[in-house]
Amino acid sequence: MPVLNKNKKRLIIWSVAIPLFVLVFIYSFLRFVFIPYVIDVKINGLEQYFSSQEAIQAPAFHKDLFIADLHADTLLWNRSIAERSRSGHVDIPRLIEGNIALQGFSIVTQAPRNISIEKNANTSDSIFWLAVFTGYPVKSFTHLSERALFQINKLRQAAHERDDFFIITNHQELEEYLKKRSINKKITAGWISVEGAQALDEDLTQLDRLFEAGVRMMSPAHLTDSKMSGSQQGLEKQGLTELGKKWLKKMDEKKMIIDLAHASTSTIDDVLELSERAPLVSHTGIKGACDNNRNLTDLQIQKIAKKGGLIGIGFWSEATCGSKVEDIVKSILYVKNLVGVSFVALGSDWDGYVRTPVDAARIGLLTAKLAEAGLSQSEVSQIMGANVLQFLLKNFP
Repeated sequence: MPVLNKNKKRLIIWSVAIPLFVLVFIYSFLRFVFIPYVIDVKINGLEQYFSSQEAIQAPAFHKDLFIADLHADTLLWNRSIAERSRSGHVDIPRLIEGNIALQGFSIVTQAPRNISIEKNANTSDSIFWLAVFTGYPVKSFTHLSERALFQINKLRQAAHERDDFFIITNHQELEEYLKKRSINKKITAGWISVEGAQALDEDLTQLDRLFEAGVRMMSPAHLTDSKMSGSQQGLEKQGLTELGKKWLKKMDEKKMIIDLAHASTSTIDDVLELSERAPLVSHTGIKGACDNNRNLTDLQIQKIAKKGGLIGIGFWSEATCGSKVEDIVKSILYVKNLVGVSFVALGSDWDGYVRTPVDAARIGLLTAKLAEAGLSQSEVSQIMGANVLQFLLKNFP
């Protein structure tokens, strides 16, 4: 009788333990693998399919270009940039395949649900759920600065795993990298920016912490108004707040680059008036080529260029009013004709909740279309990356 009772107990235990184990396994698979992958594939895709033959149709001089892109949100997603991925737009192998020498890696810490190009309230946090489902540290659930540090550590881990990828944080490191790349084109590098000062958790001491972690560029707001400034997609769209003016001063003292992407009209005006340093717009569209609330006016472009800044042209449809490489070229040419070729650059917004006509490996198609549009090799070189390189050489600490 006692033996029978023990067997019954074992049977009961196993009848509970096995289904529980299966449920935990299914939950873990959905949370850490399937759901993040499906979201990534659905949101960060290509507008059309390219065969491997089409992917390499670039002018012969493409291989000699220094190519740089100002903005990619790759670190937000649940994949390592150290390995080639079947989803998204950017990883180290694809950067090298596309001959991209320098990539701006942006840190996203907060975004509302149901993003609108017109106005967004700061009442929801979709990145919270992404953090929960993709294994961010628990502390990051309530501290946006911790989300930033987690993403930065992912980039540093990739640099540790590979000997063909470097993180650039200052002028000297950039010079050293250029020497290496003059010998070996099969290497690439990146620098770190933060999209939206929401990442500071309303505490300017966090700027010191993120600077120490390698951040060299930041925008005052993202998709919603922040405590620093208004967003062009926010509700109030105000200019710099008093805290924002202190943020700007501290950014200038640290020689950090000010990114005006997503900034409200009033914020752009405030930054141009109060800062002596040249800003840039890492990823944007142009109203003259694609008229909507998110994109820059001719006057804003002229003011930024006069300050010595850069305009990074986005690759996604809301930026260009189209889904083809030719639509990107149209916006690039508009800026070039308005203020000159020295003030326009690439600002793809790869992996930024967008679909684009090319990924990092296929960037040669943009080189080809720029050449077909009648631009000289020197002009194509400036647009594809030389302008970014000169800007960073002047403005990195």
